[in-house]
Amino acid sequence: MESVKITKKKVEELKEKVVEKGLIYKTSRVSYMENYFILGLLLIFIYLLLPYLNLKIVLITSNPEEAIRMIIFLLLLLPVGFMIEEPTIEQWIRQYIVTNDEVIKVEGVLRKRRIVIPYQSVAEVILQKSVLGRIFNYGNVIVSGFKQEIKMKGIRNPDEVCKIINYRIRQRQVPRLRKPEKVEEND
Repeated sequence: MESVKITKKKVEELKEKVVEKGLIYKTSRVSYMENYFILGLLLIFIYLLLPYLNLKIVLITSNPEEAIRMIIFLLLLLPVGFMIEEPTIEQWIRQYIVTNDEVIKVEGVLRKRRIVIPYQSVAEVILQKSVLGRIFNYGNVIVSGFKQEIKMKGIRNPDEVCKIINYRIRQRQVPRLRKPEKVEEND
């Protein structure tokens, strides 16, 4: 087994390439903990309700009461399916990109919508974390521009993202020091 030797210079070059293309963030499944809790309560409710529905699982029935019970049961299961798949749908539809020059939100499947806020036009960066967010390290980062706003919903390590964005903003704000021009004195 060969060991690969990576120098600090190589690591820095790789970091620069990643930052140039942009760091991509997506909504974390952990940020849907509340959904999973509600889902558990809903499943317990359905389980407790089943004896009262008196369901016989039949696809085609001539008894209208059984058909109504089956429809009610399926309508109760519909939110369960959505709550399970919501994080997947969110990750599939939306992504956030932090580059050297701007913050980008890309959303959509067939028709992509792109919101770009350059660091020069960022008014404020807000970090939101709930109690569960502090425990499981997820939260929202809101980047407000002068005209638009990007809410990076439920991303992992929001503190790190906030620091990166604030660092990039400070880089743009600090004026570059010019070399003093030579002044010739005439006596």
